[in-house]
Amino acid sequence: MAAHVPEGDKTDDTGMSSVDARELRARLRPSWELPTIAALYFSLFVLRDTGTPDWLDFDVARGLIVLAIIVLTVRAAQIPTTAGSIHIAMAVIVLLLDVISAGIDASWLDVVTKSLSLYLVGYSTIALLVFLLQRRRVSGDAIFGAVAVYLSIGIFFGLVYTLIGTVEPEAFNPPQDVGGDKPSQLFYFSYVTLTTLGFGDIQPAVSLTRVLAALEAITGVVLLATLVGRFVGMLVAQASDEQIIGRLDELALHLRSDHAEPDAGGSDPHRPGDNDRSVAEDRPDASS
Repeated sequence: MAAHVPEGDKTDDTGMSSVDARELRARLRPSWELPTIAALYFSLFVLRDTGTPDWLDFDVARGLIVLAIIVLTVRAAQIPTTAGSIHIAMAVIVLLLDVISAGIDASWLDVVTKSLSLYLVGYSTIALLVFLLQRRRVSGDAIFGAVAVYLSIGIFFGLVYTLIGTVEPEAFNPPQDVGGDKPSQLFYFSYVTLTTLGFGDIQPAVSLTRVLAALEAITGVVLLATLVGRFVGMLVAQASDEQIIGRLDELALHLRSDHAEPDAGGSDPHRPGDNDRSVAEDRPDASS
């Protein structure tokens, strides 16, 4: 029996109805927060790699971007109100410190703001990763959540390298001067390491940066393998669930059809009446 398609529900060459197509598009359409978070992380890398305009201090720009990332992370990952408010307040404090440090020359304040920004980015990364691992279906939110997590890890290690370069420029070869608004190649180095490209134009020169570079490369490989495996598993589970639901729908249609349609002779074999009467007529008379 052919599958029953409700009136007005057309099917295409793949057998997908218009309702199914609409549901698929709705599921793959992400909320606006996660693509924005991914774009903000990428803009942070671009600003640090190319340098900011003369009228914009990079630390202030970083503070604004980190604040926006935390606000959107709290909203997208549905973080509890108390924890979300605390981290948003911390991001506001970091932004105020960045504005203050832009007007004075205090290296210790720069280290403090970089450290706090590092913590906030790490918190955003973990919150987005937990949100991503809680997804049970492949959707637009899951895809852009994975992109945001991957970009955030590159920014996290880039901030670590920048913090080390602020204290000890000789930790890299060639030495990296990351003071002021000058472009920094350490975010570029972070993404080259995360993707295991390893161009070699910048190299870790001390044990600490070598260990961190190796740790970032391992993190990048493991994260990609985990996310790809999880997405494949969710797709297989979705296909299996949809197949089971399709078979149940088909069985329900068969049962309804058998119950509603009479047989060719116009009688229902399960309804008392003609059949029972015919059986009684065929039965020999007890008196005979």
